[in-house]
Amino acid sequence: SRRHQVEEGQFARQAFAVLHNYLHVGRRASWKDSAFVPLRTVIGDFIKTNFPLKAGHVVLGETIRERKLHSVMSLAKEIGFGAPRLKKLLRLKGLISDDQVGLTGHNIVFDARAGVEAVHESITALPYRGAARYLGTARYQVHMLAEANFIKPIASGPLGLRATFAPAMLDAFVARLLDGAQTVQRKAANHVTIQQASLKATCTQAAIAKLILGGKLKWVGALGRKRNYRSILVDLSEVQRAVHELDPETISML
Repeated sequence: SRRHQVEEGQFARQAFAVLHNYLHVGRRASWKDSAFVPLRTVIGDFIKTNFPLKAGHVVLGETIRERKLHSVMSLAKEIGFGAPRLKKLLRLKGLISDDQVGLTGHNIVFDARAGVEAVHESITALPYRGAARYLGTARYQVHMLAEANFIKPIASGPLGLRATFAPAMLDAFVARLLDGAQTVQRKAANHVTIQQASLKATCTQAAIAKLILGGKLKWVGALGRKRNYRSILVDLSEVQRAVHELDPETISML
């Protein structure tokens, strides 16, 4: 909104309204007086080290070349997040203290680079439904994979944050399953995908992942060159024999 833009762009000028207007380059002839240089330097340095100024902002005649600080509001606007969720994420990452939680988003300021790094994974993170689409499976199967700690949400539970999953973490999980897999161009009669094996062997996909990662299956394949979750193949008869040796709670479809 226009009000939001004014607050972000003029917050420092508002805080030092009289002094800023008096010392601002071009506003008065007196700004050139050498007697005001120390005062202009002190005020300018204070503004630059305490306010979330983006590149291009001008502080008493000096153009900011690189953002050093972010506020919750400025970072939320930059990455397209809601301020309440961003505040919780930054609190979990330790960039916001418990004492700062009650402050408004404009008044919570932190290192810009550290703030972006803290929420980097969350920017592209997927909720359960999105993670299910990404893998090509059902949402409840993603829940089972998460409960078995094969995939780990960025944030879940603390401070009321909903669970989200980084695509890079999901890719790493699939890569682990495919490690050593034999690439085939066609499925043999006894070869099925993880999704098909889960249905036919009446077990969760997490149970099959446990078999693969635990080295309990002699054969694991990958159909074609895509090498994604949907391309993983297993020997159905091998899975059916192996699931009987697993914990009943792991096998349960729920």
